Amino acid sequence: MFSLALWFIGPFVLVSVIIAVGTIIEKIQIKAKYRKWEKNNQPELTTEGEENIIPNTEEVQFSLDGAVLTEFKYESVFGLQKAYELSKAKGLQISKIDDGFVAVYANKIGMDDLANLLNENNIPFEPLPNRPTLTVIHPDGAMSVTVKESLEKLKGKISK
Repeated sequence: MFSLALWFIGPFVLVSVIIAVGTIIEKIQIKAKYRKWEKNNQPELTTEGEENIIPNTEEVQFSLDGAVLTEFKYESVFGLQKAYELSKAKGLQISKIDDGFVAVYANKIGMDDLANLLNENNIPFEPLPNRPTLTVIHPDGAMSVTVKESLEKLKGKISK
């Protein structure tokens, strides 16, 4: 009985050990290649007297640092209603559009969050209304319209 177990279990154990050793050797080789690549591609360190000069690019990407984005369509009645309901439950809602962002808030906390976000990113804006509001944010500024006015405009477009 012992020899039967040896013939069936022995090859399995032997193959497992060979695979484990091969995996460890391959892992060590990959790590060595990575360290060599990292050493060759590491940027040169600057001294205290030197300055890193960032080249001026033609187009600067516009972003809101620290913003959590949500997908919603502010150009439709249902999308705007969805964003408004989410903002009541979860606070400020921000979505990316072609040339900026759109934000919806339903309460004072969301309004304060949006004001702080605009201030942190140096975006000029008019005083935000203390009502549920849709704010379109562009690099040159932010424009706010109440959610009620936005819904009326959208419903007016649909009925025409």
